[in-house]
Amino acid sequence: MRQSNLWWSTALDDMSLARRVSCLFFLLIPLFSFSQTIPRSIEYLSPVPGSTLVSQRSNIIIRTKNLIDPSLVIGATLVSVSGSTSGEHAGTLTISDDGRTVLFEPSRAFAPNEIVTVRVSPRMFSGTTENARPLEFSFSVTPVSSLDQEVLLNRRGNSDLPRSSPREGYNAGQKTQLRKIVSDSLPAGFPPRTIITSGATAPGLLFLATFKIAEASDHLFFVSLVPSDKQYLMILDNTAKPLFYRTTGSMAFDFKLQPNGYLTYYDDVDNTFYELDSNYTIIGSFKAGNGYRTNPHDLLVLPNGHALMLADDPEIVDMSGLVPGGNSYATIIGAVIQELDQNKKVIFQWRSFDHFQPTDATRENMTSSVVDVVHPNTIEVDTDGNLILSSRHMDEITKIDRQTGGIIWRWGGKHNQFTFTNDTIGFSHQHSIRRTSTGSLMLLDNGNYRPTPGSRVLEYSMDEQAKRVTLLWEYRHVPEIKAVAMGSAERLPNGNTLIGWGSASPAVTEVRPDKSVVFELQLPDSIVSYRAFRFPWKQPPSVTTVLPESDVPRFFSLTQNYPNPFNPTTRIQFSLPKATTVHLEVFDLLGRSVATLVEGFKSAGTHSVQFDGSRIASGIYLYRLSTPETSFTRIMALIK
Repeated sequence: MRQSNLWWSTALDDMSLARRVSCLFFLLIPLFSFSQTIPRSIEYLSPVPGSTLVSQRSNIIIRTKNLIDPSLVIGATLVSVSGSTSGEHAGTLTISDDGRTVLFEPSRAFAPNEIVTVRVSPRMFSGTTENARPLEFSFSVTPVSSLDQEVLLNRRGNSDLPRSSPREGYNAGQKTQLRKIVSDSLPAGFPPRTIITSGATAPGLLFLATFKIAEASDHLFFVSLVPSDKQYLMILDNTAKPLFYRTTGSMAFDFKLQPNGYLTYYDDVDNTFYELDSNYTIIGSFKAGNGYRTNPHDLLVLPNGHALMLADDPEIVDMSGLVPGGNSYATIIGAVIQELDQNKKVIFQWRSFDHFQPTDATRENMTSSVVDVVHPNTIEVDTDGNLILSSRHMDEITKIDRQTGGIIWRWGGKHNQFTFTNDTIGFSHQHSIRRTSTGSLMLLDNGNYRPTPGSRVLEYSMDEQAKRVTLLWEYRHVPEIKAVAMGSAERLPNGNTLIGWGSASPAVTEVRPDKSVVFELQLPDSIVSYRAFRFPWKQPPSVTTVLPESDVPRFFSLTQNYPNPFNPTTRIQFSLPKATTVHLEVFDLLGRSVATLVEGFKSAGTHSVQFDGSRIASGIYLYRLSTPETSFTRIMALIK
């Protein structure tokens, strides 16, 4: 079994953790019920009313169907929050950048096991203050703190993605030491690359993040990361020549181009996704909120600057009443989906503990001390704006309503609602569910636990009303490949399909629609890349080396104006990690320019400017910072 790579120097053992976790939860039995009707004008609430095992550091999210008057947030009287043990909670009340989502950020954590009651003023949803009834709902807090969650996660045994520990000499400052290749010289430890097949591929370059593993078996994946000098981010051309590389001090995953034009990758030591511009400068980061640890499998940065990401949610559950021989002190690992706004605040949260049961896992040992029930590995935005989640350990694809958080349908696994019309096998322990440009659904079927394990790429059409899926296209490698862990499948713009085989060899295959292979890349045994991508990418014109400077900001940023709401002046601050041209402008809600505050070249550093609204009417305004590298937009309110 894999040993924990991260552990606390204070030797937190089972007994010390048990003293902090003061009670066990038996799922399926709610601690209380919620019966109040939610006003129609309220679209979404988080935590879910009546939910249990809510993070001690959770925020409160209330989204309405209409824009909210910014004056309501003055004095934070719109929402009151009280814990049955901790009492009244002060906090910060803000409106997110959509103008409809109110966030209450408690100034201190909730107490373990307590019931928290949230009271929302009727002004939020009715527009009246006389006879409207306030909304009141409650939820129960987990006994497991964020510190305890780290201990629980480190107990996890075999995993699709093992945790890693920092290599000697590695520190956060090294993240800015990036290099573009302009010669054939490579470090001695750079993984050899072998082109097996070379033909007319889709346009673009290959994106990989390599590391070394020790394999276990067809079913149990692998037991550990092998610390080595093989850990790299790399961009390769079709001759396998690296046009960019970066040595990482730990495992890195999911190195890819986002829809906003920037690159992202996950750093396992920091539990953080980092964002790079076209010069490979780190300009931002993404980390799960509300006390959860970021899950490394997937990150989507959306065109509006929001981000969708996954997080892990380990909880202590009494399984003895759920399954024969169940552990009365089991660690059940759930999953969380979060949407972060431009300020990195959680504005949408979906928790598997609100919708799934521990027994939904198809192959996990339910009597074990640790049950990784969900193991999420892909989050996808569907064509209708809702979310699609791939849960590997449940053999399930789930569609989630992005407005309400409810489940729309479940495909595969124990709760399958669909008929497979021409695929008698189905998928098993899958990865990388994606919508193609034609509307079909594509995934990598890893194929674990079949009598004859074998991996394949599947493309389905789906009738969501009739609950029927039809297999349109299937690819099996010759000879058969058993990708027991990791992997990806991507439909390219020219119709080809790029396959990353994860733990298997070869590492990458690109095939035409007729299934003929046009490109294949092999890495040395046990050197793997979690996913493989092909993206069009324009290299910067010269070598770029960025070194850390303590007096220069690491990221581009635009802070919230202060004060906000304001009358009549407010101050706006922005930071630049390098000298660049800047445009800072204020707009009304119709998109009309109100004022240009900054226009021209600015040096690296932090800058501040005052905005005077004495000549404009009260209302909501937007201010936008634009540079050649990025842009940010925030909301402010003028109240006279």
